[in-house]
Amino acid sequence: MTTFRPADDWLQFLKTCADAADDISKHYFHATNLKVDQKSNDTPVTIADQEAELKIRDLAAAYDSRIQILGEEHGQCPLEAPLKLIVDPIDGTQNFIRRLPFFASLLGIEENGEVTAGMVSCPMTGERWWAAKGQGAFYNGQRIHVSKIDSITQSL
Repeated sequence: MTTFRPADDWLQFLKTCADAADDISKHYFHATNLKVDQKSNDTPVTIADQEAELKIRDLAAAYDSRIQILGEEHGQCPLEAPLKLIVDPIDGTQNFIRRLPFFASLLGIEENGEVTAGMVSCPMTGERWWAAKGQGAFYNGQRIHVSKIDSITQSL
């Protein structure tokens, strides 16, 4: 099967989404009156989670009308959708609520059942990881690799 767009296009789109989510989470990070609700599964959700996902959904609709969204906060598309944007707007909401800077936006593109591009953005630490099929993986612009250690006893 063919892909819907080249990997570079997806990575630029994911960067746009991550930038928008970062802006929203930074805005709310130091809020003194942050509203926190509980989802049906007893996990917390904040206005920042909800606004970030809605913004990403708007960006996706404007970018390519074929994109369906598998999101944590505002509903999921059918799992068999041929083109999906997978979104967790704030992974680590518990940290976010406690003003601990260790949380991230998680974004992925799935084409015909295969994840072909992904990005993790940690706005408070200024870190970002991304990868795309056939292009490798990167951390803040530097190529990264998996460990060459092949024994679990030798790993950390």
